[in-house]
Amino acid sequence: MKRYRHPSLFIRLLLVLLILVSQVWLVSAAAPPDARPSAESVHAAFLRPAAATDVQIGYRVTLDAKDVVSRSKPAKPPAATATGILGTPCTGQRYALVMGINDYPGSASDLSYCVADAWAVRDVLVAYGFPSANITFLQDRQVTREAIDAFTQSRTFAAEDEIFVFYSGHGSKGRADDYDTLKTDQAIVVCNATYTGFDSIWDGEMKRLFSAVPTNRIVFAFDSCYAGGMTVLGRTGGEVVMACTANALSYESSAYGGGHGAFTWFFFCEGIAARKAELSTDDNDIVTIEEAFDYAKPLLGSQTPVLNDGLENDFAP
Repeated sequence: MKRYRHPSLFIRLLLVLLILVSQVWLVSAAAPPDARPSAESVHAAFLRPAAATDVQIGYRVTLDAKDVVSRSKPAKPPAATATGILGTPCTGQRYALVMGINDYPGSASDLSYCVADAWAVRDVLVAYGFPSANITFLQDRQVTREAIDAFTQSRTFAAEDEIFVFYSGHGSKGRADDYDTLKTDQAIVVCNATYTGFDSIWDGEMKRLFSAVPTNRIVFAFDSCYAGGMTVLGRTGGEVVMACTANALSYESSAYGGGHGAFTWFFFCEGIAARKAELSTDDNDIVTIEEAFDYAKPLLGSQTPVLNDGLENDFAP
C-alpha cells in the first residue's frame, strides 16, 4: 500500500512564521530609512501655534506681604530626593534660555515679579559657570514663540552640551493638538509676535522642539501656574522642576526678597544662591537641583513643587 507523507504541525507553523517575517520585511523595506521629522519640519511646525480648546489661563497670584502665611517646616518633612552625590558633570558648553514676563499685552494680566525671577536665575547660572554670552535673556514682549524657536537654532549644539531653560509667568491648561495623547495639556503663556495678544506654548510642542536639540543634559524650570503638567518634558539625562502641580496656582509676593515668585525665592534665591539647601554632610560647595528641591518643598506650604528626575545622582547646574 502506498504511503503519503503529510507535513508535521511543526513544519506548518514554521511556514506560517516565514510568511509573517517576509511580510514584515516587505513593509519595512517600503518605509523610509528615517521616519523622524526633519529639523526644518520641527521648527516650521513649532511656529504654527497648535489648535486648542477649553483653554484656561491660570493667573499667577500676587500676594501682599501681609497676606503671606508663615511657612515653617512641617513636623514630618517630605522624603528626600537628594543624595549629596554629584552626577556626571558637564563636559561640553553650557547654554541657557531665561524668560520672565511681567508686562503682558493689555493691562489686566500683568504680573509684578517674574522679570526679577528671571534675573535671579540668570545670576545663579553665571555663578555656576554659565558664560554670560551663552545666556539668552528674554523679558516681557521679547518672550515669544519665535524667540524660543530662535534659541534652539542659534547654535550648533553638541550631545555633551548642557541646556538650562527657565520660565516665570502665567501658565494655562486645555486640550491641545500638540503631538501627544494627553487629555489635558499644560502650557506657558507668552506674548504673540505682534504684542497684541497671548500665545500658549503647549507641553507637547515644547517637548518636540527640544527633543530635536542633540543634548544629553537639559534642565527645565517653570515658576508658573499648572506647571506640574510639564513632566512630559522629562527624559534620561534631564530634569524638570515645576513650581506647583498640574492643576494648582503659583504665587508671588514682595515678601520674598523684595519681590519674587515663591518657588523662585525658596528654590533659586535661598536654596542655591544663599546655599541654604546645602546638605550638612556634603562638602563639595555645590548646591544641586535635588538639594534645592528638598529645601524648597516644605517651605512652599500648599503650593507643592514637582520634580521629574532623569539622573541617577544629583544634578549640579
